[in-house]
Amino acid sequence: MDNNNGRGGGGRGRGGKGQKRRRRGGGGRGRGGKGGGDAPPKPPRKQQNTDGRPKPHAAPPAPPAPHASARTSSTTRAHLTGVAFATLQGVVSPNTLRAIDEVLGYPTMTQVQQQALPVCARGGDVVAKAKTGTGKTLAFMVPSVDRAAASKPHRRGLSALVLSPTRELAAQTVEEGKLLATFQGLRVACVFGGTKIQKDYSELGLRGGRAPDILVATPGRLNDHLENTQGVAPGICDSLETLVFDEADQLLDMGFRPAIEKILRAIESTKLTRQTLLFSATMPDDVASIARLAMKSPQYHFVDTVGEEQQTHVNVPQRATICESQKGCAAELIAVLNDACSDPEHKVIAFFTTARLTQFYAELCLELAKDPTCAFLRHTKILEIHSRKSQSHRTKVSDIFRNSVGGACLLTSDVTARGMDYPDVTRVIQVGLPSDAAQYVHRLGRTARAGKQGSGDLILCRTEAFFLNDAKIRALPLQQLVQGSPTVQLETALYEAARRLPPETTGASYQAWLGFYNSFLRRLRWDKERLVEEANIFAEEVLALPGPPPLQAKTVGKMGLKGVRGLNVLKGPSGNPPGSGRGRGGGGGKGRRW
Repeated sequence: MDNNNGRGGGGRGRGGKGQKRRRRGGGGRGRGGKGGGDAPPKPPRKQQNTDGRPKPHAAPPAPPAPHASARTSSTTRAHLTGVAFATLQGVVSPNTLRAIDEVLGYPTMTQVQQQALPVCARGGDVVAKAKTGTGKTLAFMVPSVDRAAASKPHRRGLSALVLSPTRELAAQTVEEGKLLATFQGLRVACVFGGTKIQKDYSELGLRGGRAPDILVATPGRLNDHLENTQGVAPGICDSLETLVFDEADQLLDMGFRPAIEKILRAIESTKLTRQTLLFSATMPDDVASIARLAMKSPQYHFVDTVGEEQQTHVNVPQRATICESQKGCAAELIAVLNDACSDPEHKVIAFFTTARLTQFYAELCLELAKDPTCAFLRHTKILEIHSRKSQSHRTKVSDIFRNSVGGACLLTSDVTARGMDYPDVTRVIQVGLPSDAAQYVHRLGRTARAGKQGSGDLILCRTEAFFLNDAKIRALPLQQLVQGSPTVQLETALYEAARRLPPETTGASYQAWLGFYNSFLRRLRWDKERLVEEANIFAEEVLALPGPPPLQAKTVGKMGLKGVRGLNVLKGPSGNPPGSGRGRGGGGGKGRRW
């Protein structure tokens, strides 16, 4: 997906350039595959010479090489201490210390590891305040692995359960857990949404195999199993010894509180005997209430590696540009990208309101790269990640962007703002209305990390400008700008590029736009007729459609828009209107969600 583009003129010189770094690097992390969850190998059988005499034993295999991406994050490096893991002898098991040394290749601890590991190893409930990317995964996984290894001979079910807010973070956590358990003979498994639930049965040991010792799960998928899969609860969860909330503030920000409460009710029988570990970058009241609900008593241990220091986002240069039209927002995005990519070592994240709109703008940028007006797009990687992509694609793209040291633009829905650490991001761009001030700040937090430079841009249509009146937003150093007039050449390039996109993309984008803004009618002060009117302007000006794409009557009903004038309602599949000039046929799509 490396579509080269040159950084052409037209940039507006908005922000300073990042620090100089090496030339851009390559892709994957090469940590290895599915190992870490099997039983320890049996000792080799004695080999015989042809004369019957035993052969001498071969040299034992070398331990696994440290994984390629060990502590490459600038955030992690900034929080390292000079205290060696070897000082934890007697606190952490020898096999776990060996894995930290030989497999992970970590000689010294980060601040959160130094402070939390001795406390967690004592077995009491712990709440730890630690920033994303500072090594907290090891801080909760080390005690989880040691406790699981100690109880394995007499335990039949699950020992540790880790709740993670996103698939990406869950996959990253289980990978580190497997490496940490290399010499313990433990099974470390992972379940999350977006895949067929039947595939989880073997992961959970429900098809005749052994239950995992450690399970990393997203709350929604875990609840599916707790409610519908026989043998989970009651079942393998009855032996739970450790419960971990990873990125607890993000879990709650994403609306998982009802799911978490259901999980806690399902494993209530283990509350007085298990250890509960809660890790969070911030400690708002709702996180404290979950801690009280999940832990044995209010007398838990508190570890704080953040303190009352000033939040990073207060010092990040930020701009909000108000556009007079929807096509103006699209033009502003390209202008901001042009400016951001003028830094040869740029690393940009652009956030969009929905998965389908992320897809639209990613495909639009690829098409725009063919136009001389947007030649700068030819010299940057355009990467696309959102919930509509497969997990394997999301993992691959996430690794490519994480390991890139310049020349990359990641277009994403909000999935990437939660709990992931992408080092050296030079610019964060947010297109469209954030759901609230917290989401805006979480997204902005991807840049200017670990003392590095970075800046943020928010692009809003005039009808969305009310967002800037939020008291939490007014407290930020957010410079408000009014968009200048886009050039005729850029507007023409945008329109022609949109016309070349597949009808499946534009039809799904229209539906996604309707669905997203339908949930903000009160704040926008729109009625449903105004919503449809604005959606049709979006279809004409941005999607370059001759009319509104057809929507299934069922879809219109679910959105509460039945009978609203201006919609193109069909009983067939959603898509673009016949005669749209796209040359790809009529429909396209089967009632896509937004």
